Amino acid sequence: MKYGVLSRVWLTLICLYLPLVCVADDGTNTWHTSEVTGLIFTPDGVRLISTSLRNDRVSKVVPGENSLESIDGAAGKITGVRSHAIAITPDGSQVAIAGFKSTAVYDLKTRQELWRISTTAEEYSPPYVMALAFSPDGRQLATSGASSKVGGPHGYKGGLITIRDAKSGRELRRFDDLSHASDSIAFSPDGKLFAAGTHGAGGELPEPGELRVWDVSNGMLLHLWKLKDSVQPGEERFGANGIAFSPDSRNIAVAYSDGIVRIWDVATRKTRIEMKGHRRGVRRVAFSPDGQRIASGGLDRTVRLWETGTGRQIQSFDISAAKVNTLVFSPDGDRLVAGGGDFLRSGEIQIWQLPNPNR
Repeated sequence: MKYGVLSRVWLTLICLYLPLVCVADDGTNTWHTSEVTGLIFTPDGVRLISTSLRNDRVSKVVPGENSLESIDGAAGKITGVRSHAIAITPDGSQVAIAGFKSTAVYDLKTRQELWRISTTAEEYSPPYVMALAFSPDGRQLATSGASSKVGGPHGYKGGLITIRDAKSGRELRRFDDLSHASDSIAFSPDGKLFAAGTHGAGGELPEPGELRVWDVSNGMLLHLWKLKDSVQPGEERFGANGIAFSPDSRNIAVAYSDGIVRIWDVATRKTRIEMKGHRRGVRRVAFSPDGQRIASGGLDRTVRLWETGTGRQIQSFDISAAKVNTLVFSPDGDRLVAGGGDFLRSGEIQIWQLPNPNR
């Protein structure tokens, strides 16, 4: 179903004040007024928090249905202007949201802001954080983006990552030698490693993207993989658009801009398997909670489900969003949710019920 401006206004008002399931006829949720940039489940799997470039929202996942019920249209005080990323602590007590000029952490129960940092042009350029990640123990918060203070050999702005104390926002460590911007970061589930993927550069001064892995305890760089040996002048950039650790922390799935999902073995530093099927670049990847499946979202308007052990494609879902900005499994692994859209149109959230391989 397509909504005009007036219809979207009424739909938003209905979602704000009535306990209705606000889902379009085709099963795609369209209550956001701009592209969806972040999705997170609360640890109990009951609520879903979504951010977009214009408004944020807290929803309830409707049992037995692939739909959402709006329970907080304005998300209380958990909202931002042009939100770009979101993260939640493993215990669900705090949520972090990165906006255009600042990043803030909130108490999810009281909706009170705990701390805020400014991400102005002196630090980040453009002035916003592209990705957030809490450590498994909830004590640290990582932010990543691009910095106007550093740059790679290609001449473009380099990447900037900070590790902060989750309670106070105090900076504990920073990595500012990345060759290019990074909008994909992750802590390993065992809390020992931290990884980041970079965009890479194309055009006249091309450079392939990188995958970097650090030791969380001391900040030492353990691995640095060039995603490609070289990029020829005039070629499009070749980078990592999304990364995800496997639940056992042994592998990292990387969404490549060439349309392939590759799984890296952390110990051997080698590509273990390649998943081919997307017709254009892959934007995001996510492991299922049991580690048996990987989901990927691409620029070809599909979300694909893969078997981790073999790389076999299990299923492909068509999506209406022009691009996938965020992809997440529910904590029980029974649902897969994708968010995206287009800056000039309403944001979209799509939910799929998945077969459970253990049943």
